[in-house]
Amino acid sequence: MAKGIGRWSIIALSLAGAIFSLLNAFGLDIACVTQGCKIYSDYSLFGISFYYFGFAAFTGIFILALVYPRFFSSALLAVVIVSALIIDTAFLIYQYLYWPCASCMVVALLLGLIALAALLMLPWLRSWFYYGILLLWFFFFVIVGFAVAKELYLEPWALYGQPDAPVQVFVSPDCPACRELVRQIASDSNVLRQSAFYVISKDDSEREAIAYYLQQIRSGINDHEAFMEIFAGNTPEDVPPMNLTDRIRVASNTMALARMGKASVPLVIAPTVVPVEVVREVQPEVTDPEPDAFLPSPSGGGSSTFNQSMQSIWGGSSERSGSVDFQQGCALFGAPEDCDQEENNQQQ
Repeated sequence: MAKGIGRWSIIALSLAGAIFSLLNAFGLDIACVTQGCKIYSDYSLFGISFYYFGFAAFTGIFILALVYPRFFSSALLAVVIVSALIIDTAFLIYQYLYWPCASCMVVALLLGLIALAALLMLPWLRSWFYYGILLLWFFFFVIVGFAVAKELYLEPWALYGQPDAPVQVFVSPDCPACRELVRQIASDSNVLRQSAFYVISKDDSEREAIAYYLQQIRSGINDHEAFMEIFAGNTPEDVPPMNLTDRIRVASNTMALARMGKASVPLVIAPTVVPVEVVREVQPEVTDPEPDAFLPSPSGGGSSTFNQSMQSIWGGSSERSGSVDFQQGCALFGAPEDCDQEENNQQQ
């Protein structure tokens, strides 16, 4: 009875896996909802897409389970399942180190269920070796699964600007360097149009400023004016707190910084990257600045007007007689007085 359940489960799961792999190999991109899917869809071995290898593996499992127990299918089926499980575990580790892939997780899930069903169909597989492979596979399956969920449901939230803007600006309301950076970007309409602002909240006062902004734009106030008010320090005291959804979406911006290994703001990210400053303070003969952000290179892609606008705000021209000094900004988990002290130093 148990062998029959295991066998027919393997037949159904392998058939589903073969169809899924073949359709993706033909370019249907089923469940391709993460960045990793788009990257791995171009991966190949000997010029053959990985999806075709998946199709071959699932088809082999399907045929061997169908003819079981004839033609040494029992031993061959065990070899194919164990080999596929080991290879998939290695690929899960690769996804953990690089990009998680939703469609790859569908393949992994089907393969993991097949490996479990094989314990019913082939009881002699029950060994420490097999259990060890299953546990290692399960460990990385859970980790990569959380990474996929985080990418799908905890994407950074642009409070101002288009999410697909080429320039991403991470700032917080009470950070003096952020305030100056936002002011400089807002002063150039060309750069502003191509920038999206992701606001971080470090404490209750900043959460109140963000809540006030959301309240204003939802009541029909001009979003640009409301956004600039975040950094003006004029938040009323009776602002209703953000709802849970908004809190999570704002927290996703901090999570995005954490995934990039950053722990301070401001941070600017653009398609063509070279280290540049985030807040400009021209000082003659200052050399070897420490980079705090990334902005388009003057020699990189994009329009010359956009690059010139970037240079006009953050410098970078080779014809400048002086160089630019970087301001440190504010740590995400630092004491507020550290930013206040920095602001006093700037004013002096």
